[in-house]
Amino acid sequence: MMEAGKQLPSLESGGYRFGEELVSFCKNWSPTSDELRRLLKNRLTSDQFQRIATDLDGDYHQEQSEWRAAGEYESVYHSVQSSCIGWKDQRLKEIRRHAKHAEERQTEERDKELEKRELTQYNASLTMMQSIVDQHAGRGPNRGRGGRGRGREASEGEVEEEH
Repeated sequence: MMEAGKQLPSLESGGYRFGEELVSFCKNWSPTSDELRRLLKNRLTSDQFQRIATDLDGDYHQEQSEWRAAGEYESVYHSVQSSCIGWKDQRLKEIRRHAKHAEERQTEERDKELEKRELTQYNASLTMMQSIVDQHAGRGPNRGRGGRGRGREASEGEVEEEH
């Protein structure tokens, strides 16, 4: 983290520029509160650090990462949140690893669901085709191939012929 912090400009180049670069650094590296304090302590003079030290009290973390802000990744966000212990304090690299895994699992589940839906549609098409063939052959949906069903007894008005 300290090596990555060396890319920050010096405060002498301007406080506004330093602030913009620091925000960008935090978005890319997601340092923990302790790492950020150590980094600033090394980059600033002791007087400069003392002026902002009270603002650094407490445990800070990035409220909303950029990938979480996109609605399409909402389920990935929740999956990472449940699978990555201490995710708020993790480095971005670790969170990305969990996010990639969660996205792969969700893609697999989506593919399985699509395959299941396609199979259901295929079976429904086969059933409909069989029904059409049966109707075209003169058999209704509840009639077998022999006309009168087997085991049907003659009704009161019908007379059975004897041979």
